[in-house]
Amino acid sequence: MTVLPQVFSRLFLVWGIFYVFPEREVLNQIGVPLLVFAWSITETIRYPFYALSVAELQFYPLLWARYTLFYVLYPLGVTGELLTIYSALPIAKNYYPTYYYFLIAIMFSYGPPFYFLYTHMIKQRRKQLGSPKQSSDKKEGKNAHKNTKKAKKL
Repeated sequence: MTVLPQVFSRLFLVWGIFYVFPEREVLNQIGVPLLVFAWSITETIRYPFYALSVAELQFYPLLWARYTLFYVLYPLGVTGELLTIYSALPIAKNYYPTYYYFLIAIMFSYGPPFYFLYTHMIKQRRKQLGSPKQSSDKKEGKNAHKNTKKAKKL
């Protein structure tokens, strides 16, 4: 369930906005670089993280980045996506009135999935990195990370 909203939003932006509205008014807005930046950094971290996980390897800076940078990247990406959809509204209203209302509905539908994904990642961060107290215990060597038992560290 966590992957579905992410994949949908990306497919929708690529096909439902960029393909339908290749006009400059849509592509030259601040939302596009925001979403491209957030998507790029997210995937640059996510795929090496998954590749190492499959190999049962762990690289702590990558683990930390995977479960920390979302605090900034999720809101940045969602903001970019919403600004991009918003920039397509005037064109949609003139040429595709029904699609205009669909875009508005899509924009309003962002709230619940964003909240779900964001809180899910916060829980995952706690699970993977522990609470701040556990992190300080780790530094002192008092409390080993539960997932490092089976994973080799790089």
